[in-house]
Amino acid sequence: MDTFITENTTTNKIIFLDMDGVVSDFDGYALRELGIETKPGFRFSQDDWYRLRDHNERIYRDIPLLEGAEEFVKEVEWLAGQNNRDIRFLTAVPRENDLGWSFWDKVCWVQTNFPGLPVFFGPYSDDKQQHYKPGHILIDDRSKNIELWPKHGILHQGNYQVTLNTLEQYIKETT
Repeated sequence: MDTFITENTTTNKIIFLDMDGVVSDFDGYALRELGIETKPGFRFSQDDWYRLRDHNERIYRDIPLLEGAEEFVKEVEWLAGQNNRDIRFLTAVPRENDLGWSFWDKVCWVQTNFPGLPVFFGPYSDDKQQHYKPGHILIDDRSKNIELWPKHGILHQGNYQVTLNTLEQYIKETT
C-alpha cells in the first residue's frame, strides 16, 4: 500500500519539528545501549559519537519514541490544521556524514511512527536556519539551532505542554 503525503498547498507557513530529543529518544538510547550520559540538546563528544556509531550503524532506525511524543505530534497536527499550516520534520545527519544509512533510516523511522509526515534535512544541524521563511516555526531541543533560527524558534526542554503553549502563542503572532 502506498503512502501519499498530503500537504496544505494554500499556505506557506510551516511548523518544523526536530526529531532527536523532541520525538525520538536519542539520549535515552545512548544511555541504555552504551551507558553514555549527555544533556538534552548538546552534542556528544567525538569519542562517544564513535562508540555509538560503531555500536550500531542503523541507530536512527532503532531509536525509540519519547514518552508522550505521539500525543504531542497529534496536538501539533491539530494546531497546524486549525491554523492553515503545514507540519514537517526538519532533522540533521551527523556532521561527518559517517552513517551511510542516516537519511534513509530517519525517513523510514518517521514513516513508521508518523506516517505521511514529510522529512526535510538541514542537512546538518546548523543548516536548519536555511529553511526559514517568515511565518515558519521551528521546535528543536538544541539551543544553538533556536539561536540561529531568525524568529519563532521554540526550545523544547522536555515538557510537551510548555512547548505546545509557546507554539500556540507563536501561531497567534504569525497569523
